[in-house]
Amino acid sequence: MNLPRKFIQTVISVHGKTGERWLDELDDLITYCKQKWHFELLPVKKLSFNFVAPVVFENSSKAILKLGLPGKEFQSEIAALTVYQGNGFCKLLGAESEKGIMLLECIEPGAYLNTIRDDHVKATVTANLIKSMITLNPLPSYPFQTAGDLYNDLLSLHGRFGNTAISEYLFKNAVSAYQAIGSDPQQQRLLHGDLHQENILSAQDGAWKAIDPKGIISETGCELIPFLINDLEGKDIAATINKRIEIFSDLLNIKKERIIQWGIFRSVLSAYWQMEDNMPINDKDLIICEMFYGLNQ
Repeated sequence: MNLPRKFIQTVISVHGKTGERWLDELDDLITYCKQKWHFELLPVKKLSFNFVAPVVFENSSKAILKLGLPGKEFQSEIAALTVYQGNGFCKLLGAESEKGIMLLECIEPGAYLNTIRDDHVKATVTANLIKSMITLNPLPSYPFQTAGDLYNDLLSLHGRFGNTAISEYLFKNAVSAYQAIGSDPQQQRLLHGDLHQENILSAQDGAWKAIDPKGIISETGCELIPFLINDLEGKDIAATINKRIEIFSDLLNIKKERIIQWGIFRSVLSAYWQMEDNMPINDKDLIICEMFYGLNQ
């Protein structure tokens, strides 16, 4: 199969030799899936970190085949979708975690949430999705990542990369912000973990469904940051994020200051993740970190 060069480069950049071997074996894995589920592969539309393609079965119904490198992140997504059971999320139709295989509901028409221009409408859709999942409790048998794990990841990545691209004061402010948030056991729920606007798709009857959950146990404020820091091209970053914070604060009854603290923490962590994946940190990433820092002053 002819794969996009950018996709190949991304897989190898993130996973190294393991990624190269996975790419070499991808055709065999697709053949295995075809034989197991008896479908035909439709043209691939867009690839980022995983191989994702629509498929059609013999009865003309459709699904989405998702293939990725087996590991904790892939297992966590399967476990999260098992908990959600299609409640505001795409349904998990089948999976083999040890092989890095998921068969998912095909959400149609499947337009991204960012095709809507009105930020208030988009935030309302997202807030309603969050409200639908905050009552869900995690699988007791699966060790989902927690906000504490994210904090430990920040410390580890700082130890690894230092302040080569991220100013020391931004790192220290991220640490202080997380410590100021604290942890209320009554507010801990299984969250999506990466609920940005291209992970929310239009379904039938005007509904919206989320895809690609990371599965993180934390409070609702932690869930908001991927939405806040995405889809900012051509916009006044500070004004747009500040307005989004105000909307979510009102819709979800969360103090604005608490959302800002999560923003300080997760925006810096996101920048370190870019470095970990061998992706360049661009000016926008640092501007976002600086913006949250400024909001906290």
